[in-house]
Amino acid sequence: MKKLAHKTYELQNIDTGKVVTQTVTNMHVAPEPLYETEYEDRYKHVKNQTPPSLQDLKEEMLILVNTERVGVVPAKVVQLLDDGTIVVDWYNGPAGKFSTTSAVYPVYYDRAAKGKEVYTWKPTKQQEMDACWTIIRAKQIVGPGFDLECKAGKYYLPKAAQLQLKTFQKGMIKTTAKTKTKK
Repeated sequence: MKKLAHKTYELQNIDTGKVVTQTVTNMHVAPEPLYETEYEDRYKHVKNQTPPSLQDLKEEMLILVNTERVGVVPAKVVQLLDDGTIVVDWYNGPAGKFSTTSAVYPVYYDRAAKGKEVYTWKPTKQQEMDACWTIIRAKQIVGPGFDLECKAGKYYLPKAAQLQLKTFQKGMIKTTAKTKTKK
């Protein structure tokens, strides 16, 4: 809770992470927690699921982005533009197949490659000049910033990003199933 003005506060819901500005006349104390660290645990969980605000985004930060075409994939922030949009470099799994447990690679454009893309940490000089990037809107970010975890020389999503991605994919599956049954 942050006081903005007389009787006006910025409040963040402990379970959803949604931030609202509210003018209040009465404030009530929250009920006693069920166990000693309940509120800290709930808040930590929601912070791990909340996308960063534009002010918290930094260049080189990895984020999860809803592409609206192929689903949610990781991307690296390249530049924050003045109009609130973001230039990102795309990441994908080996051979262009991405899942929560697959290794993650930067994507480069390559005319000679099947599908015109390659997925590698060691691009050729030509591929390096042709990184796959795009401009996204901030509302497309669906998860918090993160660093990749290195295991056996390969890079993977950390547990918090995997959880966020699984949660989002479950919602997409339910939506898709409802859409198919309505037709």
